[in-house]
Amino acid sequence: MSRITIDRPEPDKLTPDGSVAEVVDREGKLLGYFVPAGREENLQPQISDAAYESRITDGGGRSMRDAIDELRAKS
Repeated sequence: MSRITIDRPEPDKLTPDGSVAEVVDREGKLLGYFVPAGREENLQPQISDAAYESRITDGGGRSMRDAIDELRAKS
């Protein structure tokens, strides 16, 4: 894991409510996400148990090969 040191931390600006924050550059390009220490549970998928079970039992989707081929076609 990389470590980034912030010269003047402004924790209230990063996460005033303790939630995950987007980190962007000056042009607004998303660089990543900041998760406050002790709040790692915010990294869990935001999906209900019922929706999760439905996705497992319904199956479907596509093969990994199809997904890779589509990504290669886009690049």
